[in-house]
Amino acid sequence: MGVNLHAVERMRGAAQVILRRDFERDMQNHIRFLNDCGVTGDSVGVYISKNPFIFTQDLDNLEVRINYLFSKQFTTDSISRILVKNPRWLMHSTEDIDRRLGYFQQNFLLKGDEVRFVATRQPKLITYNLDHIRDTRFAVIEEMGFTVDESKQIILRKPKVYTLNRRSLVERFDYIHNTMGIGHGLIIEQVGSLLSRLSRLKQRHQFLALLGRNIYDPAQPGYISLVDIVAGDDSCFCSRVAKTPTAIFNKFLKTL
Repeated sequence: MGVNLHAVERMRGAAQVILRRDFERDMQNHIRFLNDCGVTGDSVGVYISKNPFIFTQDLDNLEVRINYLFSKQFTTDSISRILVKNPRWLMHSTEDIDRRLGYFQQNFLLKGDEVRFVATRQPKLITYNLDHIRDTRFAVIEEMGFTVDESKQIILRKPKVYTLNRRSLVERFDYIHNTMGIGHGLIIEQVGSLLSRLSRLKQRHQFLALLGRNIYDPAQPGYISLVDIVAGDDSCFCSRVAKTPTAIFNKFLKTL
């Protein structure tokens, strides 16, 4: 099945879960259940490698958890993606998932289809530590100055932002907004830039400033977007954005 045994061995108690079970009696039906939920082929091995504890769960309970998602109008494809992207989803009770989905709906003012969209696009966000989500949302609104509606736009455009370390997120925003001079509106449109390392932002912005090409106003000739700045490796950045040889950029980096 392609199970990564090294990954399983690194999980506390996971190896015992596998070794103590008879395949036909204790595991085969769980695998068939996963197949029925859209976890097939190589995905089964990856799933078990990341969550061998699925075999400790009662099949009837697992069925209830899947039926709950159907009752909330998640599609078969959505459920398949959720399980593949977040193998530990099914370890959470129906009550816990319902509470978590309700949290996101209420605090981010999401409609039903928007909750399903976020859960399907970034399944790990739903089962993430909710205290962390609360802290990050507080930082987005109170420290970074986004409105409640803009905090909603962020979770719809790039939900992974809310899993970032709060301090790192605020530092990246501060640099983009206060040093590079880019407003909230443009950051929202290119919010994926907040996922980029601060060091990359600094290096590339400073190099563009040295070249006189740090033009971040869309209305100005020679405009360079945040997406352009953070995308690709150094070679791609130099050829497509800075339009200088990579050797010159590497020489510049040595001066920092």
